[in-house]
Amino acid sequence: MNSQLDFETLKQEIAETLSPEAGYWVERLLHTYVGNPVAGLYTQVEIIQRVIERRPEMLPGEVENLKTQVKHASDNIVTIVRALAAAFNSDD
Repeated sequence: MNSQLDFETLKQEIAETLSPEAGYWVERLLHTYVGNPVAGLYTQVEIIQRVIERRPEMLPGEVENLKTQVKHASDNIVTIVRALAAAFNSDD
């Protein structure tokens, strides 16, 4: 599992590296294409917990929905990382 990011260190690195305009653009990109889908994953897990208790017969469909949402969020993250790397010719 990944370690928790240190907010102050990250904030300083971003401020030193990006212009305010670029920082805002990255903020919106991550909010829209990473934050929202991840929040949806949390909601889906809560739904699955209720389904287990109340309607276990619906569990396979809800798990499939969760898998789809995880794939979507993962694909968004990969696309963002690859585009950033390609835009700056990074070999990472």
